[in-house]
Amino acid sequence: MGSDNLPAVRRTSLVVDLEGYSKRSAPGQVDAQGRLLWSMVHALKAAGIAPDSCARQDQGDGQLITLPPGINEARVLPTVILALNAAMSRVNSLPGEAGRLRLRMGMAQGPVQLASIGYVGAGVVAACRMVDSAPPRQALKRHRDADMAAIVSDDLYRQVFSQGYDVRLAARDFQPVQVVMSAKGYQADAWLHVPAVRPVAGLVPDFTGAYEDRSGAPWLAMIPLAAAGVGVWWWLGHEDDPADQGGHRAHPDHVDPRDPVDPTPDWQHDPVRGWEYDPMRGWHEVPHGLPASYGALEPAPEPDLADQDYGDDQVDDSGFDQDI
Repeated sequence: MGSDNLPAVRRTSLVVDLEGYSKRSAPGQVDAQGRLLWSMVHALKAAGIAPDSCARQDQGDGQLITLPPGINEARVLPTVILALNAAMSRVNSLPGEAGRLRLRMGMAQGPVQLASIGYVGAGVVAACRMVDSAPPRQALKRHRDADMAAIVSDDLYRQVFSQGYDVRLAARDFQPVQVVMSAKGYQADAWLHVPAVRPVAGLVPDFTGAYEDRSGAPWLAMIPLAAAGVGVWWWLGHEDDPADQGGHRAHPDHVDPRDPVDPTPDWQHDPVRGWEYDPMRGWHEVPHGLPASYGALEPAPEPDLADQDYGDDQVDDSGFDQDI
């Protein structure tokens, strides 16, 4: 597929990276990953974003998350930063094998495309470069009490954060910095924010160490895939669907099926409907039917992904995520 045929949809990209991940033991890294995932999920929920509406790529000590298009940036973007800081404070209040966690966060915007082995775009690159640059690293060294440092692109700062939409995160809370990465051929203006040690209250729940929702149903399904020798993990969110009166939980698509950037579902099995997804066959019924834990449910009609109308662009739905 040529690059001219890849749809590009403007989205905000978030990149987070844990400090000192490689210095931890294997059990510590397992603990750190679980706590990072918990923090990101609750930061998104606090901002009114369903985690399964986002695209995500993992790399062990960090994540790339692209927010869905059409969000209320004036509310969502400041809240994500504030809520992530609150979530980090929560997980650190109950330390585990990983010890205290600290992270850097980069945020940028731009058209995002799904290529052969992952998401691409200027905003994705900018967020990755900023989070790995000197300013947020040095900020964490200077502010030892801080749990995170956030860096945002110049255009996002001027269009959103400098406008005073959210009094909890004002323009004066950012300072201008230069991102210079000569080895990468990258240079850009950006804005750095080190959140207050005392986070905004009420944004995220208490951390209990359990990675499941309060209903007891697992909200996380980790499905290992292989991509060029790299282990890739996808998430499956379980969100309550007010329109669902059947007493079970809905499993919305990772990206709206009408979205041309990524029409492929991010999981291979739908336990509610009893269907499995295969890139060659599409959705098909599981031979043994629904798991017993879901009771006798009426199977939904098989979705015909081949008939989805994605406009003039033709989309290759065989792409998958890998590390950046």
